[in-house]
Amino acid sequence: MALTVDDFELADEPYNDTDPGQENPHQFVSMLPAEIRNSLHITVGTLNVDVLSYEAKGLVETWRRGMRSGIGSLELEGLSAKDRISG
Repeated sequence: MALTVDDFELADEPYNDTDPGQENPHQFVSMLPAEIRNSLHITVGTLNVDVLSYEAKGLVETWRRGMRSGIGSLELEGLSAKDRISG
């Protein structure tokens, strides 16, 4: 199971410019290609231990291309989360 991410923005708090990779977070967000934005998701769980969590990325990409046969979905309004992108 995966939650897709439709939109995101930087939190209204100062960033630490001494952290590696944090030189200009606004530039990072603005330059993300559409292919990355279209695969943004949070893996919530899998069917069982034999299903690897990275398979959610392919599921999300398929769903966003409109191929939704066999894929259940539910729109959740008004939710927000705060986290840090790393990697």
